[in-house]
Amino acid sequence: MTTPPSLPFDVLSCIYEFLHGEYKTLAASCLVNWQVNQAASSILYRDMVFNFGWPLEPDFAIHDFLPIPQESVLESASLPHNSERGSSLHTIQIRIPWGVGFVQDHLDRMINPHNLRKLAIVGIKKDNAIMLRLNSYDEKALPNLHELCLQTASYIRLVPLRLGIKAAFGRNLRVLSLGVFASKLSHDQELFLSLSQMPSLEDLCLIYHSWHWSNYTQTDVTPSRRLNPKPAFAPLYQLKSFTLRYSSACEPHEHIEKGVALFLSCALTSSPVERLSFRPFYQPRTINPIPKRSWDGLIDHLVDKHSGTLKFLDLGAVYVKKAAMKRVLERCSLLEEFFVGTCRSSIFLLPQYAAKLPRLHKVRFELRTLKGRGYGAFSTEDASVILNGVSPLRRLKVNDDEWEGSWTLTAIGELSYDTVLLARRPKDLWAPLQLR
Repeated sequence: MTTPPSLPFDVLSCIYEFLHGEYKTLAASCLVNWQVNQAASSILYRDMVFNFGWPLEPDFAIHDFLPIPQESVLESASLPHNSERGSSLHTIQIRIPWGVGFVQDHLDRMINPHNLRKLAIVGIKKDNAIMLRLNSYDEKALPNLHELCLQTASYIRLVPLRLGIKAAFGRNLRVLSLGVFASKLSHDQELFLSLSQMPSLEDLCLIYHSWHWSNYTQTDVTPSRRLNPKPAFAPLYQLKSFTLRYSSACEPHEHIEKGVALFLSCALTSSPVERLSFRPFYQPRTINPIPKRSWDGLIDHLVDKHSGTLKFLDLGAVYVKKAAMKRVLERCSLLEEFFVGTCRSSIFLLPQYAAKLPRLHKVRFELRTLKGRGYGAFSTEDASVILNGVSPLRRLKVNDDEWEGSWTLTAIGELSYDTVLLARRPKDLWAPLQLR
């Protein structure tokens, strides 16, 4: 690329749009010569992603054969002329399977202290250096940082949970995604106390991984009798979205559910929560799942405190009994999207409460049962009853099958409601890794 530095701005914009997502191509095109880089850096360096041998598995699998990144790759992002002209740099994402020391050395030069809005660090293993560096920043160093994602394989419980999210650093945070590993209930309470010191937080995602469960004894995961049952959580008046993700290895440990339920009941009671999601990394369909009492109480709390604001509710990770389904459908009149794991008979409650769900347009069910026998097939006729009975609803998904309903005009001029089973979409194995 030998274009002179007088390249028109419109042409640079077209190049940026055309190469969007191809970070290696972007780096190669803008680092060919210094003059072009100087003219184009304000566009090409708006979003920076460093993906060093990151695997596609959502469970954060790390293998020893992955290549070690070269220091020169990060040096290209922190060149002096780039930092001077990189005023449009808004997003930095670092995905790396090792705690490489030179990453923290270049972190200060990569971060523009005046314009950085999103920082994501994913996959640092057993290295708290970057976490310590983040802890050294304050609201003056990163005044515009509104979104922070920290998902590492380090022992977060062995360092203060306020690393990178302490009160001074978190006053301006609006979006936080935090990977939380095996911990005691006391550590969960410390985490929730830290989160309650973020008054501007609007979107929170907590991710419990299955790492290092074997390193803990039963006393580590048993709630202590000395714990205060109701810590003094500061209300989060701005929080609108809360997501809890966990692996199947976390299910036997009830302290996670109790800690989350305590946090929701104490800190989120005054929050205008619109989106709530509880889902594991994988969604295995089980014939005989065991319900957890803590989730039943949590559903009652959601209905009592947040029925006037809830628009998106994902309860696919738990079994919801028919009585709890009735309470949700009767009270949560603003629901627009609903995903739940329940029994077959609960699905047919939808038409009964259709008048109270005027905005519901997307529903998904995972059929489950607490009895030994199977739950039976869900036919197109069954789907037609649901879709025809809930007027705003156009699509219904049960397990892996999805139906679409619509009114059509027959040859004799009469209206007829048709329900069609849609073809299953193949799963995209090469889809980019989702941080949430």
